[in-house]
Amino acid sequence: MNVRRTEYETLVTSSAQDRSWYLHRLVPESAEQNRCRQYVVVGPLDLAAVRRAWAVVSGRHEILRTVYREVDGCPVPVVRPDADAALRVVDARALWPWPDSEEAADQLVAGWMGTPFDPATGLISIRVLVLTDTRARLLLVADAMICDEASVGIIARDLAAAYVAAVDGTDQDGTDDVVQYRAVAAAERQALVRSAGQRTPDWVSALDPAAGPLDLPVDRGRPQGPAPRSGGARFDWPPEVAGRVTRAATAVGVDRRVVFLAAFHALLHRYDRSARVAIAMPATTRTEATRAAIGPFDNPMVVAVEFRDVPTFRQLLETVQRQVHEGLRYRMLPFDHVVRLAGADRDPRRPPLYDAVFVCHDGPEAPLDLGSARGLPVPLDNATVQADLSLRIHRCEPSVAGSVRYRTDMFDHASAARIAAQLRTFVEAATERLDDPIDTIPLERHDELLAAVRDADRVEDGAVTPVHDIVAGLARRSPDAPAVAWSSAAVTYRELWQRAGAAAAVLRKVAGADRLDGVAVAVRITPSPSFAVAALAVLQTGAYLVCLGADDSGERDRAVLGGLRPLCLLVSTAPAGVDGTADDGFAAWYRDECGGTVLDLADVRGDGTGPALRPAIDPAAPAYVAYTSGSTGVPKGIVQSHAALAQFTRWFAGEFGIGPDSRVAQWSAPGYDASLMEVFAALTAGATLCPVPEGIRGNPDKMVAWLAAERVTVFQTVPSFAREIRRVLTAGAALPHLRVLLLAGEPLPGALANHLRALLPSIRLVNLYGPTETILATWHEVTGDVVGTVPIGRSIPGRHVVVLDEAGRPCPAGVTGDLVIRSPFVTPGYVGVEARPPHLFPDELSPDGFGIGPGPYYRTGDRARRRWDGALEFRGRTDLQIKFFGRRLELDDIEAALAEHESVAGCAVLPLSDQEGLVTRMVAYVVPRTVPGAPPATANVWRTHLRRRFGRVKLPLSFRTVDSLPRTPGGKVDRRRLPKPTEVADRAERRPPSTTEVVLGAVWRRLLGCHEVMGEDTFVGLGGHSLLLPRLAASIRDHFGVGVALWDLAVNPTLTDLAAAIDAALAATPDRHPP
Repeated sequence: MNVRRTEYETLVTSSAQDRSWYLHRLVPESAEQNRCRQYVVVGPLDLAAVRRAWAVVSGRHEILRTVYREVDGCPVPVVRPDADAALRVVDARALWPWPDSEEAADQLVAGWMGTPFDPATGLISIRVLVLTDTRARLLLVADAMICDEASVGIIARDLAAAYVAAVDGTDQDGTDDVVQYRAVAAAERQALVRSAGQRTPDWVSALDPAAGPLDLPVDRGRPQGPAPRSGGARFDWPPEVAGRVTRAATAVGVDRRVVFLAAFHALLHRYDRSARVAIAMPATTRTEATRAAIGPFDNPMVVAVEFRDVPTFRQLLETVQRQVHEGLRYRMLPFDHVVRLAGADRDPRRPPLYDAVFVCHDGPEAPLDLGSARGLPVPLDNATVQADLSLRIHRCEPSVAGSVRYRTDMFDHASAARIAAQLRTFVEAATERLDDPIDTIPLERHDELLAAVRDADRVEDGAVTPVHDIVAGLARRSPDAPAVAWSSAAVTYRELWQRAGAAAAVLRKVAGADRLDGVAVAVRITPSPSFAVAALAVLQTGAYLVCLGADDSGERDRAVLGGLRPLCLLVSTAPAGVDGTADDGFAAWYRDECGGTVLDLADVRGDGTGPALRPAIDPAAPAYVAYTSGSTGVPKGIVQSHAALAQFTRWFAGEFGIGPDSRVAQWSAPGYDASLMEVFAALTAGATLCPVPEGIRGNPDKMVAWLAAERVTVFQTVPSFAREIRRVLTAGAALPHLRVLLLAGEPLPGALANHLRALLPSIRLVNLYGPTETILATWHEVTGDVVGTVPIGRSIPGRHVVVLDEAGRPCPAGVTGDLVIRSPFVTPGYVGVEARPPHLFPDELSPDGFGIGPGPYYRTGDRARRRWDGALEFRGRTDLQIKFFGRRLELDDIEAALAEHESVAGCAVLPLSDQEGLVTRMVAYVVPRTVPGAPPATANVWRTHLRRRFGRVKLPLSFRTVDSLPRTPGGKVDRRRLPKPTEVADRAERRPPSTTEVVLGAVWRRLLGCHEVMGEDTFVGLGGHSLLLPRLAASIRDHFGVGVALWDLAVNPTLTDLAAAIDAALAATPDRHPP
């Protein structure tokens, strides 16, 4: 692009200015585009000379005097005769009593730097803060629409030269033969016209498909609305680090900045684990002719690195060097043009093509020569490009100084400082280990990893008393205390233990022995006093429990009994809904076809007051077997010991304050081990167990009424059912007695947790996590608002929960890995399996020296990462992670987001693969909920909801409505039993366009010059761009009589999305009516 000084008199804007204009309109309250430079002036300062100098500089560069007016939705440059109003002198001696207060000056300067500009009134600000006669601050703040980083430095140097001339009486007239930016903008436009139709460069084609949003270790999820605030964590690494960087760069033959950029790529890859990491860096479009010009010459250049294999650091350096050189060949190609050529989606919440930025200024900034005074540069943390995370290197020698910048809506300052520390650790090691794979290069020092591992270790020694012995003691000490509340009466501890003793005597008689060590006894009884009687009876004989779902008479429980062959099946045929299990033929099937023994507790007589026959129980002996479906669909029996049951219930009761005044709901299904935890956490603490009647358990309206009537203080459920509880509470119901709400079994959405805490402000809200193989593993109490998913927290006593990489090393904070549990309470094995599978139960874990004690160990198959505060964050199942066109998707995340919509009562997402095993699309099974006063939700409504949550990430989803979702006995969705998807699901979703869509479609056709617009068409996909959005907003006002913010136009990209936003605006404006 050739620019001559005398060309192009027409005032136009460049692509960079158009992009800045769009961002101003999109988020007018943001100061992210401010470019700042600060100097501490030491020596006397002639303020009149400063004003004359500024008049000279602003007269020389017309862009400093240019404002931008909106005409038909487009920015039109207007050059003013002067920019005198941009300069302001502030005398601190008139503001506060200690004018030389550096802290007060810093606060004032920070406020100036954080003040956004209005393009229509001016885009530059010069502030002189006079502290004393010989000390001042000089602050230059210019908007990215008129300045890049280099331009601010040019302004400062020009201002210093003009100041010296003014003081000497040799004022310059400002008529230097300098290139005006208008010529650059016009030349760029003509160059784009000439390049139309040319072949897309390979460097640009390689950016398609664009890298997905980075999975960064954030403190809070990406906000749905504008996020204008940012912060910075500074660092200054010693000269030794700078020396290592220089030596590594020399050894490989790369530039020093490439070392930092490659390290940043490696760090983000360790966090994200995706096949491609894209980082933008500013590439200057200056030429020899424009080296002294003022304007936005920085063009974002995307450096995308593929990580299909794990490279060594030397290989990564070479790759990044090639990518940088290739990108610089096309640095004159405007970034917005690159975006269009690459076909990247636009989302106002993140820049297209990248989420991170790297800026390197290799060399110190020189002081300003102000004659008898000097301007000493002050490092500032001002970002150059909007991004979630930015690495800025201010100085490469003698030490390495810089900052990690971040969005304050997503990161805390301490977290950014930890990221900077990890980067330093990586740079120090990688520059000395050039030929090591980057995944083996540490991000944290060994002592830091060791401390984190030890902090998570809650394994403890100590004998525990079996739960049935504790209950026996309570029956002696507090015989008349209520043990189980049922109907209008309560079963006392004495009555409960006597009935259990009578049942135990019958079991011994059936077995023909006093001890039933290692003998299985199946129990198929609904939550009731009889269930507690059965459990206590079995345990005190030395046998172990196998609880079956009383409402499941299908193949699963038949397979369990057929393979287990227990001593007998305990049932209770008391009237249905009173205390027992309705006779559905299952017991008869087991007795008649399998030859099994069925013992009905309703027939047991006696009060259990005979001689006590409670043999001492080996703590390692099995107490129960919990069956799960398993990944293969075959029921898998997980054995747990008396020690594990007793230890867990002791912690559970102690941590959550369960005691004689507590009333604990037994909500979990009997076929799920959580049911036993509820029973014995209550009964071993002297509390009252409140079994939930079957007709109430699945009905949220009845459940809330029952919880209130029973004065329940401790309630455990799953998040999906808690969502229904929330709905009932929102409608006005109350739970005045509830003290503890425990949620387990599913990821807990932050929005649900926040709402529950708002509705129930006096409760403790706790998120529990853990596999059946260890009962549970971690817990996290929610004490504040959460954005995203609630962490799963820290190890519970008796467990040591760690996150390991593929080589068995502990993962640094922020890095996702495999969640592994070390505990003496890991299941001893599976029923019918001679040896525990070594891939799940390894004999050894990490290399020596990381502080992980001896096993047993269990690999959960879950993914997790350690947050900066030490809590663990669930990152999904390895078998629920899919790749779609190179992009990783977590089905858990999609389901959690879809379930938040008010019209969704339940949902599950399944991936569908082609013959080669590649995922081509997904099907969302939705149980719809009728919302009073609202029309039935459609697939488009749900798709729009997901798009708002995930941005423009392509989710190849079709939807199928179902009456209910099949579930496992534990309450989780059973994906194997979901109906098979049909290929015509999307066709059935189509509907006639609404009136708003018809009118809006006509507006689109006029603006875009297209012939047909469909509901799923996007404005950008039909040829629209950011500058057309203001014109679209004006057309919407003309046709519909309502205003739609530019942000809403951007986040509702399809015709259907935008029509819905317009309808919402119309509904909120009573005097307006649809066209």
